Amino acid sequence: MPTVLVIEDEKEINLLLEELLVHFGYRALFASTGAEGLDLARRQEPDLVLLDLGLPDMSGIDVIRELRSWSAAPLLVLSGTSRRGSRADALDAGADDFLQKPFEPRELAARLRAVARRAATSQDDGGLRRCFGRVCVDVETQRLLLDGTEERLTSIEWRLLEALTRHPGRLLTHRWLVTQVWDATHGAETQTSLRVHMRSLRSKLHDEAKEPHFVRTESGVGYRWIASATAAVVPSPVGGPGSRSTLDELEAAVAALQVAVHTAAAPGNDRDAALGRAAELARRAGRLVRDARTATEGPA
Repeated sequence: MPTVLVIEDEKEINLLLEELLVHFGYRALFASTGAEGLDLARRQEPDLVLLDLGLPDMSGIDVIRELRSWSAAPLLVLSGTSRRGSRADALDAGADDFLQKPFEPRELAARLRAVARRAATSQDDGGLRRCFGRVCVDVETQRLLLDGTEERLTSIEWRLLEALTRHPGRLLTHRWLVTQVWDATHGAETQTSLRVHMRSLRSKLHDEAKEPHFVRTESGVGYRWIASATAAVVPSPVGGPGSRSTLDELEAAVAALQVAVHTAAAPGNDRDAALGRAAELARRAGRLVRDARTATEGPA
């Protein structure tokens, strides 16, 4: 049974959430302050977090930033504020979604399922090839392809690149990246090494820190992968539409479609642009399937 940590100081809301979460099939934990919630999150490692922004001891935005420095647990913000900036601040800090009070129980259930699916997609992407223009990241073979040519990476550079492209558009803090690339026992002293390896990775991506196309520095906080997902650049088919190159191109288009759909769901990204790109990739994949079928079966 998945566990949901609720960080909320209103008793009436907690009673309602407890009833709803049990009905939805979750085990619920409750904290009435930000400090208590962060402590429970460390000790219990919940599957999902529901967070109110208006806490008595600290800002909900600060709770998100602290949590995101060491945890990737899906986080849904519940808040009664109508200020538009609050939603943007929460998403930029690392929240996965935002639901305003009062809310419909069915919408709460749907959003919990949605953020859990997105988290599973980002973590369970097996042999996915993530492509961003001239850069392709082949997760299965652990290779960086730049304009179709492999660029050699160190093991640390690879882990950095994989972590960044696994969460496109999301701000990844220095502390979170350190725990992903090294481990949780490393502290602030490792951040100097992180910056050195990031400079080396940027150099291999031919990316400039002042005018980035792939990795943007969020001063004093961390880094963000800003490139949009695209189809892989592959050679033109040789030997007709039924050749191996066509199958490779189809595989690349489908992989890029998966990334585009994930990008559309990720907070902080241009959803309409990503969905438009996904539709374009779906049409391309459909054309390739028809070409392959024609080559195999002959014209209808």
